[in-house]
Amino acid sequence: MGVKDLWTVLSPISEKKSLWELQNKTIAIDLSAWICDSQHVGDSSQRNMYLRNLFFRTSFLLLLGVKPIFVLEGTAPELKHATIIARRQARTGKDVPMSGSRSNLKNLQKLCKKLLKTMGVPCVQGSGEAEAFCAWLNEVGVVDAVITQDSDCFLYGGLIVYRNFTMSPTYTCELYDISVIEKKLKLGRNKLLALSLLCGCDYDKGVNGVGKESAVTFLSALDDDEVLDRLKSWRDNPFYDAMGRKKNSDLTPEQKLELSIRKKALQIPGFPSEDIIDEYLSKKPVESIPMIGWSQPNLPGFLEIVDRQLGWEEEYAIEKFLPLVTRWHLLHPNKLSVVKCEMIVKKRIARGINSYECKWSAADLMLDKTDTLLTTVEPQDLVTEIYKNLVEEFIASKKKKTKNGAKKKTSFKNQQDKENIVEDVKSLLHNLSFKQNKIKQPNKKRKNRSVKGLETIDKYFKSKKTSSHLQWNCNLPVTHSTPNIKKKNSNADVSFHFNFDEKYSPSPLRCKNKRSSISKLIDKNTSDSIDITSRWSLSEFLPSPLKTVNHELKSTKSCSHRNIFSKKFDTSMSASFLNISNDMSNDMNMSDIINSFVNNDNNANPAVDFLLKSENYLQLSK
Repeated sequence: MGVKDLWTVLSPISEKKSLWELQNKTIAIDLSAWICDSQHVGDSSQRNMYLRNLFFRTSFLLLLGVKPIFVLEGTAPELKHATIIARRQARTGKDVPMSGSRSNLKNLQKLCKKLLKTMGVPCVQGSGEAEAFCAWLNEVGVVDAVITQDSDCFLYGGLIVYRNFTMSPTYTCELYDISVIEKKLKLGRNKLLALSLLCGCDYDKGVNGVGKESAVTFLSALDDDEVLDRLKSWRDNPFYDAMGRKKNSDLTPEQKLELSIRKKALQIPGFPSEDIIDEYLSKKPVESIPMIGWSQPNLPGFLEIVDRQLGWEEEYAIEKFLPLVTRWHLLHPNKLSVVKCEMIVKKRIARGINSYECKWSAADLMLDKTDTLLTTVEPQDLVTEIYKNLVEEFIASKKKKTKNGAKKKTSFKNQQDKENIVEDVKSLLHNLSFKQNKIKQPNKKRKNRSVKGLETIDKYFKSKKTSSHLQWNCNLPVTHSTPNIKKKNSNADVSFHFNFDEKYSPSPLRCKNKRSSISKLIDKNTSDSIDITSRWSLSEFLPSPLKTVNHELKSTKSCSHRNIFSKKFDTSMSASFLNISNDMSNDMNMSDIINSFVNNDNNANPAVDFLLKSENYLQLSK
């Protein structure tokens, strides 16, 4: 466990890392942490899950280029005996002897040590806590990092810790760096030790009533070098007694918090515990620094262990162990090996690394010589260094195949095969259907909203980029061909204006009430005429809007509006010609003008008659 809630405190600075980022690093691994992880895996089909996980995790690290060294638990400190007994009672639910021995863990570690020895991985026995020895190796620079689940590794002097080591499917771990902790959280090694005294750890329950938030807030205001002396001075320093007699209004929030924590801490006899401080800060005597390296794997010994402890078949065990034998051979070319590369099959990319798929011979191992068992994938640089001749032969064979050109087309074996294929093609063609799918007809019951059609015309006018303005006004009774709009007062003053300008003003065609005045849209003080110089074809925009502007056009069978509007319409006219006096009381709407054109009814609307008779400005050829 380590320090209570310390991982929660450090979570803001944790970094999610891919396992591939551990490549070529030297790492000390707390073996007990991996054993405990596997104890929580509920898979009844696999015996000794901790051994299985240990093999696959270690094999992954070795093939990744990591140099691991496993540290085994030693004799537990007397300070931890009470914690060990409590954990054992919680796990078994029975009363256990009052002893701090780790007999069960030691038996598991022995089997792990045998397995690691067959893989060629070094193990070292710690004198006390395994994380303490891992932290010391990291502190003196023997290893680059530590893999453990115990947070008190930092209290023992650890610098970089990897936690939550996960294989499939994510292949990730969490990184904690003491330098980042000091920089961002303002918590150094001594402050973390003080946090363990206040909140609790493996050696003490901590101060009752002091949580991690209040403890971190108090420790953040102190320097790392003075924090332990500050805790020791709480019991004898008269300054705190004098400060306690002051009124609360005279104290700062920091002083109030410290006095509150001090009052609770002094209820514990001997706080702070010197034994706990010595356990974390004292230097443990080490006889010698262990040798770190990868020795030659032992396949026969591995087969014996996995057969007895895991129940693996020999063929499956060889398949999983062979990559370690071949990789060690490639990394140690000058040493005698039981395998030899016979040929290169093809190129491969394994975990982003250019590799070769190689076939190996291993007569000395007395294996069944099957291709599947003796095939591994190895990095190209390692294979090229030792088996340069095989690589050159492989490259030459690839070039020879390229010169021969593309593969020949497959020919039919006999005439009968050819006839069968022809019959199959004919059958497929016969079953093809060229029937056109029916087009879904619109719902006739659905109401046709011509207001939407007028909005379509507005959108078209808005898309035209010209500086000219078109204004149609006339003094005529208002006639509405648009459905769903009731006539209220035919003598009302209504004007419709169509503006073609980059600065487009809202069109009254969008208004729900078509009789509303738009005099606000036109500057009444502007009386100058504006020339319209644009030449448009009505066929460009009028036929398609007509389908939605007026539903009455659909019932006019004799109307061929497409032919009428395909004529050229000359709009080179003066705006003053179209501008009728603003004193007129009523205006016509756009739908009436369009209907007049379509039906060619010149008498229906005087404004249309006036336009059609003006041959100098309007030409509509039949």
